[in-house]
Amino acid sequence: MRRFFPVLPVLLLSVILSVVGCNNDTVGPTPVVPTIDNIWPHEDGRSWTYDFTQQSFDDPSLALFPDSASVPPPPDPADVDSILAALPAINPTTHHGIWRLKFDGQITTESGAQGQNLDESLFTELDGGLVNVVFTDHGPQRLLHALLRDRSQQAPRKMPSDVEPPILLFGYAFEQTPDHIGTYGDVDQDLAWKFLDDQLQVAHRFDFQLVPSLADNVFLHVLVAESMSVSTEVGEFSNALRVVYVVDNGIFRITDESGATSGYFRPLVFGEIVYVPQVGPVQSFERVILGPDFATGNLGLVIDRFCNLIGTGLDGGLTP
Repeated sequence: MRRFFPVLPVLLLSVILSVVGCNNDTVGPTPVVPTIDNIWPHEDGRSWTYDFTQQSFDDPSLALFPDSASVPPPPDPADVDSILAALPAINPTTHHGIWRLKFDGQITTESGAQGQNLDESLFTELDGGLVNVVFTDHGPQRLLHALLRDRSQQAPRKMPSDVEPPILLFGYAFEQTPDHIGTYGDVDQDLAWKFLDDQLQVAHRFDFQLVPSLADNVFLHVLVAESMSVSTEVGEFSNALRVVYVVDNGIFRITDESGATSGYFRPLVFGEIVYVPQVGPVQSFERVILGPDFATGNLGLVIDRFCNLIGTGLDGGLTP
């Protein structure tokens, strides 16, 4: 499914080009077959700059269920496109900015795991310019801390009105091996997230348990959805690979002021990353949903984030 990616206003884009630098390397015209070795270049100094859009939507109530057994299962990755098409979110409040990833040396996590430092930077539009958004959670810790914060709560939490970094396309302690591409976190020294494994053929699936030392029902479900053509600011590619991700955060409980259970719901994150061999991730889309009931059309609380590549390369200035 070809998804619409919002485009930054021309004025803001010109500010980005002048403030945040990156090269647009020339990519050869001959399509390259995607492999685990070429799908995400990771030389030190390699960077990606994306125009970034966050949209938050009207705030309906959570779909609460009377017991945990009544909470519907997460969507299959193959059904994500039809869910988005059938249940569009409306009346968005939109924030524009840029998201940047850059390999910058090595890093050791708080748990002692080591990997390449895939540094993250988020800038958002303010008064016609750009400001650096300061955040303390990096990579998989954003998802983990959200889980710990919301696992049991007294009232449905509104989605954030401020800009927050992506959950699916992120950095931190990056690792690329012949078997997988993933990142380490601060909980332990096991792999915390897996973007891809070594099977990149269309229709391939894998599941990956998240934070197993803290929860037994949080899983990442991944589907290599299709080979496709994609157009970006850095070029057009006929050999892109679209990969769909579904993060099942398990079942959460809502309590009232007295501590009595008000109901149960399942928060979800799902979306996609489009990869191009010898270029890396060129687009991403994610939808964060608290308390959906897809059977009735109640999406609960929704926020969408889009990333669209506008520059990539080794150290240097951006060449539009």
